[in-house]
Amino acid sequence: MDNFIKFISTIFMLTMLTLGINGIVYSGKKLADNFSLKLTGVKTIGRLNGNYSNYSSSKNIGASRMYTPIIEYKDSYGKQHQLISDYSSSVPENYDEISVYYSLEKPYKAVQADFMSIFGWPFLILLLSLLALGIGLYFMKIYIIYFFRKKK
Repeated sequence: MDNFIKFISTIFMLTMLTLGINGIVYSGKKLADNFSLKLTGVKTIGRLNGNYSNYSSSKNIGASRMYTPIIEYKDSYGKQHQLISDYSSSVPENYDEISVYYSLEKPYKAVQADFMSIFGWPFLILLLSLLALGIGLYFMKIYIIYFFRKKK
């Protein structure tokens, strides 16, 4: 039984540490990229070209359809680009115009120009990743104390 508990706690600890570290790296990069686009990017108006739909399933509520906005915008040279939003919702978006920031060097690199897309969602991922890392470190501490203590 002791080996089984040791195995499960090791898997849980490593999962939390991996989720925490990868989430911090991802959200830090996303925040830096979005902040850079906000400061140095070009703001333009895009239009909603439709919604990509897929199904999200949960055993409690069953399958529900999720909609991801697809936004088309033109760069300063008039070339058309497509931005698939970072988020989905249960209701299709129905607005016509959306502000978008894009990079002059890489016009295909863009983000919606709203607070949640630029800062909100990456910051939320950062907070959840810090929580996962904290749980992983706490379990690592318990793991070290419990399984590697010297037996007298």
